[in-house]
Amino acid sequence: MKNSLIHRSIQFFFGIVVLFFVSAPLNAQTVTGTVSTRILHNATTTANSKLTYLVVLSNGWKPGISVITSVVLKDLTTGINSYSTGTGYSSYDDYGTLPSSFAPGSYELKIILTTTNSSGKSVSVTAIENVWIGNKVYWENCFDMESGVSQYSVKRSKATAGQTYSYVQSFNSLAASTLGWVEMSKLNSNMNDSRVYWILEPMSNPRSFTPTDNLTHVEFYRNGSGVSGIKVRYKLTGGTYRDSIIPGIAATDKVRFQRNANGTAILQINNSLTTKFSFPSTITGALKITVLGKQLNDQVDQIATSYGYPSSNYPISTRFHANNTENTNMGTITTIITPLSGFTSPYNYFVTASPMDDMKSIYKYLKDSIYTGGVDSTTFFRGSTSSTTLASPLLPSGSYYANVFDSKGVRMFTNKQELMPAYVYGERNLFENSYNEFLSTSPNSYITLNTYVTEEDRGSLVYHLTDISSDQSFGVLGENSTISGGGKTYSNIVYGFSVSGSQLTPVVNGVLGTPVTVSVNVPIELVFADGIVSFRYNGTELKTEALPSTFTYKSGAYIKSWGVLVSINPVNLRFRPYKITTKVENNTCSTTTAKLTINYTGLHGASVTSPSFALKDITTATVTTYDASVANGEVYATLPVGVYSLEGSMTVGGVSYTGIKTIIYVGSKLNWDPYVNIQSWTGSPPNTNTVIATSSVTVASAAKAISTNILAPNTAGWVAFQPRLFGNFPSSRRMSFSASEGPLMGYPQGYNSSMPVCHYYGGIVVTCKTVVSSGGSQVAIVPSYNFFKPMLIVRTSGGVVNFRQGDITLVSVTNFHPGRWKPDFYSNIPSAGTMDVIGSFQCVDYSATNYAKLKYDLDGYYQVMKNGKINFVFNQEYDAQSQLKFNIYNDNDVLIKTHNDYPNVAVTNGENYISLDVTGTSTCIGVGMFYLEVINDKKEKFYLRFYNDYTGCVIQGIIPPGGITPP
Repeated sequence: MKNSLIHRSIQFFFGIVVLFFVSAPLNAQTVTGTVSTRILHNATTTANSKLTYLVVLSNGWKPGISVITSVVLKDLTTGINSYSTGTGYSSYDDYGTLPSSFAPGSYELKIILTTTNSSGKSVSVTAIENVWIGNKVYWENCFDMESGVSQYSVKRSKATAGQTYSYVQSFNSLAASTLGWVEMSKLNSNMNDSRVYWILEPMSNPRSFTPTDNLTHVEFYRNGSGVSGIKVRYKLTGGTYRDSIIPGIAATDKVRFQRNANGTAILQINNSLTTKFSFPSTITGALKITVLGKQLNDQVDQIATSYGYPSSNYPISTRFHANNTENTNMGTITTIITPLSGFTSPYNYFVTASPMDDMKSIYKYLKDSIYTGGVDSTTFFRGSTSSTTLASPLLPSGSYYANVFDSKGVRMFTNKQELMPAYVYGERNLFENSYNEFLSTSPNSYITLNTYVTEEDRGSLVYHLTDISSDQSFGVLGENSTISGGGKTYSNIVYGFSVSGSQLTPVVNGVLGTPVTVSVNVPIELVFADGIVSFRYNGTELKTEALPSTFTYKSGAYIKSWGVLVSINPVNLRFRPYKITTKVENNTCSTTTAKLTINYTGLHGASVTSPSFALKDITTATVTTYDASVANGEVYATLPVGVYSLEGSMTVGGVSYTGIKTIIYVGSKLNWDPYVNIQSWTGSPPNTNTVIATSSVTVASAAKAISTNILAPNTAGWVAFQPRLFGNFPSSRRMSFSASEGPLMGYPQGYNSSMPVCHYYGGIVVTCKTVVSSGGSQVAIVPSYNFFKPMLIVRTSGGVVNFRQGDITLVSVTNFHPGRWKPDFYSNIPSAGTMDVIGSFQCVDYSATNYAKLKYDLDGYYQVMKNGKINFVFNQEYDAQSQLKFNIYNDNDVLIKTHNDYPNVAVTNGENYISLDVTGTSTCIGVGMFYLEVINDKKEKFYLRFYNDYTGCVIQGIIPPGGITPP
């Protein structure tokens, strides 16, 4: 019976062997046995594989009677036993895991046991299975292809224009004239014209591949009529190539290519040693694994190989920092493109939380939809480094995409990578794991992980299942609970999921909710953020629950079947058993000082001792130290506005932790007025510093808000906000936050002025607006970004603007327009928004006594007009009296009110304070963005763009479009 591979950083095989045997009376039933295996393949140059097995008897396993007496693993190449239980071994369990790790190779697993037959007589049964233990494959040359259901599968994820086939090439390699093997299978698919090509000869340029190339390859196909199978292109002894469909191989069979040192090559299937096809010509060159896909989601699975790892230049490497940063573990992803050639430097490296669009697509979207005055293509595509290696630090745990583009915007490399530290277990009963994937090795396997989520965290747990028929549950428990108690797998789960009979059911406090049908390899998520836990399946929210005001939970899983694999990806959760709670109070929209309280708490019953911290202003480097051992609950009653870093060390549960850092923002809450399509959150806007779009916003009807907080021109200051974004969204959807005089309430062309603005769009890519040049707006894509931490925009008094996360600079820009800052918000993404918006500058009380200044030309500036009054000041520069006339245009440049609707206003030398009433029957203009045109006796024109929020009147009549010529 064939095996199949279903895992991520691990691979595993289902092998089944039938074996006979017996000495028994003629009327007794013959007992046969089968053995299934799962293999977690080697992921490093040092063997770390695991092999677990399950024995099934034809007359059933008899607890207390059936007993395994011998387990032997023999290397088929050397004939030497790699593992043996030896004499005197006995196990009454029908499952087991070999305690050793094994190097890549082909092996024979033999299990001998005794049981009873139908006559009750003791009989001996032998089961033998062939198994191939290999290496994990690392991919160094990737285009439009990424990891599929696991790290041992790949699928076509994009379809770049002009590129017929996606491809990946392995970092693993096999030297010329060397024995080696590779195996893989095509995942079952109902897509017609689905084709995956597996190249079996050296290949230098997969980007130009065609199926008729003179290259030996295996084709997994399903044609336009739905007929599937395996086709081989191979070289004849005369040097010509031929294509043949191989009978007896299904498209979903695991196919193994194997060659010896002389270059003689064959194909085998599943776990059989039988040759299904022999290549007539030798294949002797140095080999890498190359896979190409034609259709979107074309993919192959069960990829394992004996090919080894070169000594250096792994395409992606990850590590977690030894010290703690931002009060939760952070890591680094290093991308290496040294083996790639034919591209132009300098390069752009990006690490994104979701698949990234091509730079050319992003450029087109920015140019067409946001920066209508153009985008400077030279600065946009030109990379920041010519190095073929780049480290992206300070990333929280989670899944990432490493992307590299050359200076022409050509995609060079994309690969998916999980980032997390080594797990620490609370409970671990008969579970094996490799990295983030966990395999049950008994019918009663459970684990709890010291991976914590608290009220201080914004993160998630993401699960992928490979078996939906077995009873299993996973989620979070109380910090002192165990998952093994109770007769059901979900009894002790506080928030999580239970799976049974292909049904996925949310669990709250051990109680099942409403089930949905579940599929394998689809993301299942628990998202913890903003006081709510969201239960999600394949991106769809199933339900939400309000979280307690304070809590600590840890992760756990319980599986009641052998050989079931689940991947558990913690995203931005904490792996250290403590939390630092910082509470900022009295920070109103007019704050100059605030109260800060700091507390340290050990988790899982751990005590905190010997804390030593300093509070540092990250701008001035001013440090305030205190003895935290006597100041737990330290209170700073009047802490000045600023961005602070709490840094130090402490001992928790007897373990010393150093390098702890927490960023604290102390400033004025931003109020919002006016606003449209903004939902209530912790209060009704503008009485909260959080702005969240309603769930019904569209591209045509977006959420918009303008802050009343103002930073004066040529003044240093900052604003920080926490993005609230979940899942992917198309490029037509975006969320934007501008720090200065933004146009978001209705004037997209305003983005062509110099303002610091961040856009979140297109698979969660962040772009930050820089300055305007002769080539158009200069826009930078942030190389790597932690969406679970606030964005900080800082301006110096000299006009330099930095986009930062805490004390880490993401993008730095000089020569920004030094005008005033007045933040605004825009989103056409439902329920997206910005949380906890804090600034160094205070809010302004707009009232009827605020008068705006006129300008000679319109720009991105606008004034909010309250109470139906357009208040402005006109500066008469000469002594003679003058008469002013007025026109009002809407945001489509349509003239809606003329000087005939308002009386002329006489002005004299100096400042003249003028108020136009737009509340009357004939003067009403409605809510929205407008601009006022003021004309004096010299026919000079002055302008004011404004937003009118008055709703208490009804517009009368229709003013035809067009301008008006002063008399």
